[in-house]
Amino acid sequence: MSALSLNQPRWVHTEGAHVESYFVKANDQRHQRALWLKLTCLNEISRPSRNHTRTFTLWFCWFDAHEGLFEGARYDIDESLLSVTEDQIRYVTNQVSLTITEDGGHFSGQFMTPSG
Repeated sequence: MSALSLNQPRWVHTEGAHVESYFVKANDQRHQRALWLKLTCLNEISRPSRNHTRTFTLWFCWFDAHEGLFEGARYDIDESLLSVTEDQIRYVTNQVSLTITEDGGHFSGQFMTPSG
């Protein structure tokens, strides 16, 4: 069983109230920069109607000590653009592409924007 399948998102099969987050951190010590990503799913149940609402948010932070940069952003994302399989989480729009895959117990990913 792969590491990603062991960490399979629970929101896929959860209908009740639920909060779940996934984190990815990448460090480049040679160039003193880092990337931090967080994907959060919030399942809300409103009472008394018991209506179900599911929202996703992608949090992003970029650190570059050499350039003196710290940038952060938050995106509310469309669940229909999010693909979750046993070995991959993928989110693609016109502005951003994020793919996280499991590779022999390690995770690798690619984060692209229109500017590269």
